[in-house]
Amino acid sequence: MGTFGTRLGNVLRASGRSQRTIALAAALALMLPAMLLLSGCVRPPVPPRCPNPLHTPGGPDDAGICWPYAGNTGVPAGTPLSTYTGSCIVTAGDTVINAKTVNCDPLIVRAGNLLITNTKINGSVLIERPDAGHSFTIRDSEVDAGPIAPGDTDDNSAIGKSNFTAIRVHTHGGKRGIWCEYRCTIEDSWIHGQAPDPSGVAHESGIRMGDGSTIRHNSILCDAPDFPPDAGCSADLTGYGDFAPIRNNTIDHNLFVATTGGTCAYGGSSGDDGSKPYGDQAENIVFKDNVFQRGPGGKCGYYFPITDFDSDRPGNQWINNTWADGPALPPAN
Repeated sequence: MGTFGTRLGNVLRASGRSQRTIALAAALALMLPAMLLLSGCVRPPVPPRCPNPLHTPGGPDDAGICWPYAGNTGVPAGTPLSTYTGSCIVTAGDTVINAKTVNCDPLIVRAGNLLITNTKINGSVLIERPDAGHSFTIRDSEVDAGPIAPGDTDDNSAIGKSNFTAIRVHTHGGKRGIWCEYRCTIEDSWIHGQAPDPSGVAHESGIRMGDGSTIRHNSILCDAPDFPPDAGCSADLTGYGDFAPIRNNTIDHNLFVATTGGTCAYGGSSGDDGSKPYGDQAENIVFKDNVFQRGPGGKCGYYFPITDFDSDRPGNQWINNTWADGPALPPAN
């Protein structure tokens, strides 16, 4: 019994030392990064160096990430491009267009899973019908939609209209940067520079949303000049219930750049007084963590930062949207 007791005591003492050793090691593991940082042996993480001021295209956002601008969207610098010699109507599924200069206005997509990368498009990219099974992804590319010609229709957008994903894309020209009629994702892109319309007709915008848009971490600007009687910017982001309800759209962590238009964003309920056939059917529209510049007049747009957003519609949410200088921005109804 004595021998057994001695052995048991040794085991318990060893177990206690092991537990204390483990606890000490865990504490040191937690403290070591801070000790190394204080000693100068390890440097703290360096946020990206953005070339422009806070909450401007190319400037830092609240997370220290640079807002999209010409320097971090479009074709990566130094990418050699060759001329695209394929058809301006893509009909083969899983086609890849990489590192090309495409002169098609428009490049019509009648196939599934077209991939466009590292490419400059002089013209536009268009899916004509939302229900035909056609789709494309465009990333690290520039689209110059060019001037507005007489007789141009709503298809005169740099990118449109359904079943596409656009990532790190730089759009300019045309009457609108991107039209998402149905089911699209737009991320980390710089949308601006719409073409002037001296004929005085075009109502222009950065992005137009319809049904099923995810619009995340973009710099969005409509800056086309006004031409009488009616041409010029409506807003950075539009969405009207003329042809279908505006619904199922998430607008998350974007920079709304001060615009020449009347407002920076439309909330989907335009015409809910009966002046538009679907104006009273907006739903599931979420504005979250967006930043609105004030601009010269202090309102982002000429009249409002946001209009026609109805907080009482089913699924509509307005979460943590702010002015660029910090204060919370309330929704408009």
